[in-house]
Amino acid sequence: MTPVLRLVRVTRRFGAVQALHGADLDVAPGEVVGVTGTNGSGTTTLLRVAAGVLAPTSGRVELAGLDVATHRRAAQARVALLDAPPHDTRATIAEYLALIRDARGRAGAPASRPPLDDVIGRAGLDGTRALAGLSPGLARRVGLAAALSTDADLVVLDRPFDPLDDAAMRVFVDWLDEARTLGRALLIGLGSENLSRRMCSRVVTLEAGRLVNPERLREVGPR
Repeated sequence: MTPVLRLVRVTRRFGAVQALHGADLDVAPGEVVGVTGTNGSGTTTLLRVAAGVLAPTSGRVELAGLDVATHRRAAQARVALLDAPPHDTRATIAEYLALIRDARGRAGAPASRPPLDDVIGRAGLDGTRALAGLSPGLARRVGLAAALSTDADLVVLDRPFDPLDDAAMRVFVDWLDEARTLGRALLIGLGSENLSRRMCSRVVTLEAGRLVNPERLREVGPR
């Protein structure tokens, strides 16, 4: 099976600091890969390189069979990245979600997106509310709803549940599982190994920018 995401010997430097050292990683359709690591280990950098937001210093990133270096715009359209919604705008939650959903997905492919009203209701949001002034928890619900309601091939989430209460977390865990069954590939940065084991097909660990256990690419699944 052709992977949705492929990283080949990826490095990333920020000045004198090398954040990633030769990372190799494949993520297949319908697979949920958790990335764990302490603060400063390179997890966020890896996720942003995988999403095509950061260019690698060296190595190759492929998204849905596209080399990001030569097909950046087309590749980025196939990825949904969890991001904070803008807070300095008059746009409403519904307008923002509609904009993100239109920008992400497979051009020319049949849409498998749920109706926008269903997305807003499932996320527990008021679509008429302005983005300005949202609490961290509500802003995270908006970001997750935007990422999970697209038909992008790859969904990239960095510590998605940090500001959520238990009830909201359960809603989005179920939503992630549905995305998996629809064949989406998911790459998730998680701080809790126990949570990783509940959600993910497999788990990899970063230490000081290195994938230290690439051999541990085994099914872990719900416990």
